[in-house]
Amino acid sequence: MSTLHLRQICNYLENNYFANIQLTEDELRKSDVEIQNLKFTRSLVAFIISMMSGVTPEIACENITDGFDDNGIDGVFYNSDEKCLYIIQSKYHSNGNGSIETGDLHKFLQGIKDLVSTRYDKFNERIRSRSSEIENCLLDAQTKFALILVHTGKDQLSSHCHSIINDFLEEYNDISEIFTFTTYDQRQIHTYISVGAEGSPINMDVLLHNWGDTKEPLKAFYGQIAASDLANWYNDNGRQLFSPNCGGPQKLDSVISYKSDQKTGGSDNG
Repeated sequence: MSTLHLRQICNYLENNYFANIQLTEDELRKSDVEIQNLKFTRSLVAFIISMMSGVTPEIACENITDGFDDNGIDGVFYNSDEKCLYIIQSKYHSNGNGSIETGDLHKFLQGIKDLVSTRYDKFNERIRSRSSEIENCLLDAQTKFALILVHTGKDQLSSHCHSIINDFLEEYNDISEIFTFTTYDQRQIHTYISVGAEGSPINMDVLLHNWGDTKEPLKAFYGQIAASDLANWYNDNGRQLFSPNCGGPQKLDSVISYKSDQKTGGSDNG
């Protein structure tokens, strides 16, 4: 049923982002199908920016860099609160199949290398006009770089693509881990939009090690989780993971299975 999921994704993007997508005069002379594909491709970029940072669709669309001479980079957004520069490549698959091809991945990574090496002459005006902002990010030792691939296909990245990404990360994270790489596919996009950025409570099973509980002043549970589990929560839910609950403390509604080497607890609400 990926066709239905894709239609729902497209409907969401069209309703929330199309009005703020900018097209050049040359792009407006393209066929209706080409124009629509451009809008969906760029809407995916803005969607990821909104999902990761919580900014409005209008602001998110201002950070789209997709176009002629984009050097493989479709979006650049700096989140000053997180001190994180998001660099995005998107791919709209109209049939809901496919993933990111190795050629597109190579182009994206080369664009990133050019960007961090300040070779702005290799980019279009949308990126060149922001060279001062990007330069400030590059010179700040606290800046992290989140590299993101987003596509509407249901297929996962190939093993060859994973090897390419791992080689890149090993090269650029040799001193400290400042680059991360995340892929969002049709499933993850649909999961997010089906509940909305600030939507329904999140329900999940969580493996909690060495857990305990307290009764006062409120009933609470504590313990240890795997870092990989936390990363997967964020990949699946984005900023909804941190959304406020009715103006009160930020809350994660979940069903948790408590397990440890010493004792095993039953399911409870956390």
